[in-house]
Amino acid sequence: MKKVDFLKEGEINDWKIEHFEINDKQARMFNLQQLFSHQVDRSVAPGKYTKLVHKNRGVIMSDTPAEMNDHAYFVEKAYGNVLINGLGLGVVLYNCAIKKEVNHVTVVEIDRDVIELVGSQYLAMFGDKIKIIHANALTYTFPREVKFNCIWHDIWDSIDLDNWDEYKALHKKYGKRCEFQYSWARDNLLRQKRNSKQMY
Repeated sequence: MKKVDFLKEGEINDWKIEHFEINDKQARMFNLQQLFSHQVDRSVAPGKYTKLVHKNRGVIMSDTPAEMNDHAYFVEKAYGNVLINGLGLGVVLYNCAIKKEVNHVTVVEIDRDVIELVGSQYLAMFGDKIKIIHANALTYTFPREVKFNCIWHDIWDSIDLDNWDEYKALHKKYGKRCEFQYSWARDNLLRQKRNSKQMY
């Protein structure tokens, strides 16, 4: 998995791309807090990174190691014609598009400003190898004959069980349109579901 530090910083309305650095002390403090929070491991390593930030919702996505690891399994398996629901910072888009095994990548993104801020940079880089559709992944419907080899779903800001119904809806909707599909943090949510059942 490669970082997307080549993205240019910029801002459109409520959205911003920023480069940032995590030093040794910041990484140690953050990871210590993670250790005692008993939540999903989101540990970080010192280094220079890039993030997509929303004015009200905070950091939506970054190319820190924890987030890169979230996507690595799908990217490794991706081939042929790929669909990505949710653009974000474009980490999955970039790492799929640079693979020789991937012929084409289609992205469905709900926010026009994210497409302009982030997507335009990838369109300039990859040209016809990628296509970005401005639509809601939950409601957008491709023509019946359109199929994909692999599909990735990542339309959420946080790992939250409140989103579970949307996870299920997307997997059901695209189940017959692909050979393989996966979602961001799905395994973490499944663990949360199992743990919540054990509490009652």
